[in-house]
Amino acid sequence: MKINFYSKSLKNKLIISHTATVIAVVIFIAAIIYSISVSMQIADVRSFDEQIVEQISGSLRDMIVSFKRINNYVSMNKDLQRFLKEDYDTELDQQRKYELDYRLHSIAVEQTLSVNEIHSLYLYDTKDLRVYFKRHYESGENEKFYDTADPDRFTSDGSIKVMVKDGMVSFNRTIRDLDTMQTIGYLTVVMDKNYIQQKINALQSNQNRFLIVTDEYGNVIVHNYEKVDKLQNILSSIKDNDTQGSRLQSIDTIGLSLITTSTSDYSGWKTISVISLGELAKGPTVIAKWIFYIGLLGITIGVSISLFSSTKLVKPIKALTYMAGQVENEDFDVRVEALGRDELGKLGRSFNKMVDKIDSLIKEVYQEELKLKEAEIKALQAQINPHFLYNTLDCINWLAEFGKTDDIRSVTIALANLMKVSANNRKKTIKVRDELEYIKAYLLIYKVSLQDKLNYYLDIEEDILEYYIPKLILQPLVENAIIHGLKKKVGPGNLHIKGFSKGNSLVFQIFDDGVGMSEEEIQRYILAEPGREETENPGKQGTQSGLRNVMDRVRLIYGKGYGLSIESQRGVGTMMELKIEVKESEEN
Repeated sequence: MKINFYSKSLKNKLIISHTATVIAVVIFIAAIIYSISVSMQIADVRSFDEQIVEQISGSLRDMIVSFKRINNYVSMNKDLQRFLKEDYDTELDQQRKYELDYRLHSIAVEQTLSVNEIHSLYLYDTKDLRVYFKRHYESGENEKFYDTADPDRFTSDGSIKVMVKDGMVSFNRTIRDLDTMQTIGYLTVVMDKNYIQQKINALQSNQNRFLIVTDEYGNVIVHNYEKVDKLQNILSSIKDNDTQGSRLQSIDTIGLSLITTSTSDYSGWKTISVISLGELAKGPTVIAKWIFYIGLLGITIGVSISLFSSTKLVKPIKALTYMAGQVENEDFDVRVEALGRDELGKLGRSFNKMVDKIDSLIKEVYQEELKLKEAEIKALQAQINPHFLYNTLDCINWLAEFGKTDDIRSVTIALANLMKVSANNRKKTIKVRDELEYIKAYLLIYKVSLQDKLNYYLDIEEDILEYYIPKLILQPLVENAIIHGLKKKVGPGNLHIKGFSKGNSLVFQIFDDGVGMSEEEIQRYILAEPGREETENPGKQGTQSGLRNVMDRVRLIYGKGYGLSIESQRGVGTMMELKIEVKESEEN
């Protein structure tokens, strides 16, 4: 629902303004405190998370170093290499094979017994699995992956290759003869994932705060995120920005979060901490709620005080408003009682003085103003008619000198019709249809006087013919186009008069392809202030003064939204556009 503030009473405006001010202050303070609290919370959590992530990353690095060291101890043990190189015949010497396997098992277990992080150990020769050692004897389908020495798990140069398969982390190494550097076997040590899991589970976890550990290829090793099915989507979002350290980033399904990342230069493993901004903002949100509740209490108190004070303040103003309404209804006998010595009292006394002055001046000033405007309109209209008559008689005189009696007859009849319309002073407005007949008669006079130099076209919409316009409003425009445009042109010229309606306005456009005017001439002689051209350029009078009079008449009758505009260019022609208000009935 839209509320129009300006249509409310002063009392309601005061209440609304006070209430809005209190609400704005409360919201502003809550927003500032909330923003500062969140910023401080983010800074603290950022520092803490960076320490936690670095600590976990360092612990994992030490563990990887430890596992690689175990691989070295086992694979480079001279006794193990010696037993591993001894050949055996499975059909003839089963006892020998058992003894060798037992010794290999003893050496491998002895080297790894003190390392609690080991889940299982697999020792192969170049053909078979020779030693299988498992610290905990739970069964698992993923262990079948290690039944054979898959070449993809090992490098030929004897370096240790770390792999993640089905959540199992294995350290794989090709065992080479220390003397000949030939491959004599393979070693796989599998890490106990629970060791890493315990480290990240120590951090309180929920769907908005969790840790992820991945290998160098982005495979997940361990995590403590509850929604496992969303894990890959989160990792995809994080991969788009692989910045080290802490950053704020929007993540699908979680939103804006604090991401802390640490990548080990030694192993390439990455430790990622994710904390939702909503998780960080829990504390500041509680503070903001308390501020909001306190603000509601303040608003209630403020509105109560505002209601009481506004009632006292608005009461005398209501009385003054009522008196002003009486004056508006032309009751000038009302007076406001004294309201004290404050601003309202001064306003009341000033109001009384104003009513006294209005009562004494309204008739004199108002009536004189109306008479003045009526006189201005009559004077402007009277200034146009004699000017047109002078030009028409000059045309008849020219025809008489050449003995053109037929043309004199046509011009005289046309002039008589024109004078008939012009002499009727009782009507100040006529229909567009009658004005058009007036213009046709006027053009006939100039068609005869200019002979073949004038071609004119009338394009008036039928819908506007019954509308009323000021009498003789178009004649000065047509006269200006002929005398100052076409008459001065070498060769024949064209005049096009167009009339149409546009919204609540009538538009008349007069086009001529005469000599045209410069912008300076338009501004100096036509659009100039009245009287200016007479003092600066006495020769530039006539229809140009008539154009300015048309402009003044239209503005006096219809107001500033209507008038005359002119566009012209030397050697091209002129376009004049007259815009007046639509009138469907006669108005005097």
